[in-house]
Amino acid sequence: MELRQLRYFLSVADTRSFVSAAGKLFISRQAISKAISQLESELNVELFMRDSNGAFLTPAGIMFYERVRTLVMELDNLSADMKNYGTRFHQHIRLAFSISVMPLFEPKLLEYKSTQVNLDIHYQERPKEMCLQLLREHKVDMIVSPMLIKDPMFVCDRLMDSPVGVLIQWNHALGELTEVELSDLQWIPLAVHSDHFPRDLYQSNTLRVQYQGYDFQRLFHLVEQGLCALVLPQCFTGLIPVSTKWIPIADAPPWTLYKSYSKTSEKNQLYSAVLDELHMRIFRDIVSGEDQKCLI
Repeated sequence: MELRQLRYFLSVADTRSFVSAAGKLFISRQAISKAISQLESELNVELFMRDSNGAFLTPAGIMFYERVRTLVMELDNLSADMKNYGTRFHQHIRLAFSISVMPLFEPKLLEYKSTQVNLDIHYQERPKEMCLQLLREHKVDMIVSPMLIKDPMFVCDRLMDSPVGVLIQWNHALGELTEVELSDLQWIPLAVHSDHFPRDLYQSNTLRVQYQGYDFQRLFHLVEQGLCALVLPQCFTGLIPVSTKWIPIADAPPWTLYKSYSKTSEKNQLYSAVLDELHMRIFRDIVSGEDQKCLI
C-alpha cells in the first residue's frame, strides 16, 4: 500500500469518476485505474462499484475512505510542520568547557555549527567549578569537564579515560625512552596546563613546576625550546607540533573527561536529543581516538 495509491483512491471517491480524478491529478485514466485495482487486490476487497454513471464506494470502500482521509491529512500536516521546522523549533544550545578542554573539540564544533540552520550553538571556556555552577543555575545546557558530578539532578557520562604523559622535546642523548616514572621527572623542569588532573599529579609527588597556564601555544613553544617538559593527557597530543614526543607516565592514573547536563531543563527531551547528536557528531570521534596522536 503506497501513499500514491491512497491519494488516487481519495480523488476517485471525491469526484466519483476515474476520468475526473485522472484529470485532477494530471495522470492518465489507465494509470489511476491500475493503481486502484492493485490496491483492491492487495486489500482483497472491492472499493468501488463501477458503471456508466461513474464510480461509487462500496461499504468496504466507505469504511476505508474515513480511515485513509484522516491518515493522509495527518501526513500532510506532518510534512508541513517539518518544512517549517526552522522557524517553529529553532534551538539554542549553550555549552561550557572546562579551561583547556575546549581546544580538543572546537574545530569539530565549528564545522558542525556551520552546517546547522536550525541550531545556534554558543560556547564558553570557564574553570571547572564555574562550569558546574553555570549548569546548576541553568545558564548552560551542557558542560564538558574533568569532573564527576554525583548528583541525581544531572546526567554525567564519561567521555574518555586518557593516559597521562610528558610532552618533551626529543633529545637523542636521553636514549630511547618509552616510559617515564614519576621519580624520573624530578630533574626535568615541568609545565602544566591549568585546571586539569596533572596539576594534582605533580603536587602530590612534590615535583617542581616551572611554568603554569592554559595557553597551549606558549607552553608548546617552551617545550620546543627545550626549556621544560609538559604534563598532559594523551588525547591532547593531536594539538602539538610534530617535533615533540609524548611519553607515558607509567604509574599515573588516567585523566577522565565527562559531559554533564541537567535532567530538569524545561526543554529536557528535545535538548537531550540535540545533546546526543552533538555527542555523536563531535565528541565520539575524539573519544574513539580518531583525532588522537601518540608520537612514541
